[in-house]
Amino acid sequence: RNKELIATQRQFLSRYATDPACSEVERSLARLLRRSNDSLGAAAVLEAHWVRLGTKEDGPTAGREALSIYSSLNSTDTLNKMAALSEDMLAKLPAGEPATAAGLSAVDAHERLSAWAKANLAAGKLLAKSPPTSPQRLQQLHARMGENYSRIGQRTNAIESWRKALAVANTTPRADIWSRLIEELFQTNPKPAELEVVVNE
Repeated sequence: RNKELIATQRQFLSRYATDPACSEVERSLARLLRRSNDSLGAAAVLEAHWVRLGTKEDGPTAGREALSIYSSLNSTDTLNKMAALSEDMLAKLPAGEPATAAGLSAVDAHERLSAWAKANLAAGKLLAKSPPTSPQRLQQLHARMGENYSRIGQRTNAIESWRKALAVANTTPRADIWSRLIEELFQTNPKPAELEVVVNE
């Protein structure tokens, strides 16, 4: 029974892609695919639902559900889909917690793919549009950027990111961030006086 309904609804979406009824058909199809344990298929339909509705109605909810499935499947293909969808949502959602969550999801997906430069590009977009309002989350984002810059050999940018992490207001000084800052500074062959200032801090 489910297989017949799935086939029928897919056929409807293919033939009548612009019909107003497609939104409800997508909702139904995503539920049926989940019941049939076709998580990837459900995610694709939920993503299509986001594309159709954007920020209207349950579009953002569908997008978040698709991201959750892509993340849980954890393959190269689904993480790439997660990254692309996250960045699309960050670009289209208004500034606020949903946009922030989408941006963090993009950073996470790229990092899990070891795409350090892409992760920091996504983080830069996030900071420009809708940075985390929690001081701890903002500090952690800057620290992650520092690690990513370090991984691709951009020491100056890494040092700047760790300095930004330490400068976030209303956060407790973190020894691990201080340690990484000092390590990275050491790799740049600084003058003894420059290193001494940081160590003394």
